[in-house]
Amino acid sequence: SGDVKVWDTGCWAEAGKLKGCRREEPRVLVISPAQRWLVAAYSKVLHIFHCRPPWKLEQSLPAMLDPCTGELSEWACCAFSPMAEVDHPAGNAGQDNHLAVFSNSVLCVVDYSGGWGEDAPRRTRSLMQSGRP
Repeated sequence: SGDVKVWDTGCWAEAGKLKGCRREEPRVLVISPAQRWLVAAYSKVLHIFHCRPPWKLEQSLPAMLDPCTGELSEWACCAFSPMAEVDHPAGNAGQDNHLAVFSNSVLCVVDYSGGWGEDAPRRTRSLMQSGRP
């Protein structure tokens, strides 16, 4: 189904369900250092959820176009920077918040310190040779 069940390990009960991509299992699940965000990476989209009930979907980031072929690339993996996260609403200082996402043709770094909106700053780099990582 592509959905991800979240379990409470204290009582081994289902705590929530993250809506995924139909007929596709996530390639990777990552949690931010402050445990504020959970990212489920699928081949064609990244789903960014709040990492607490009700597990609200904050943003979906589609895969990028391969600059060489013009075809849609596939997300392969992602990782949060290991620094302490900035949380302005809670008054917590820290480093800039970054999520690095790697596809078969593009490396993208998203700065989410100002939020996950479409205008979140991104740095992208094309990989020299397209191919599966």
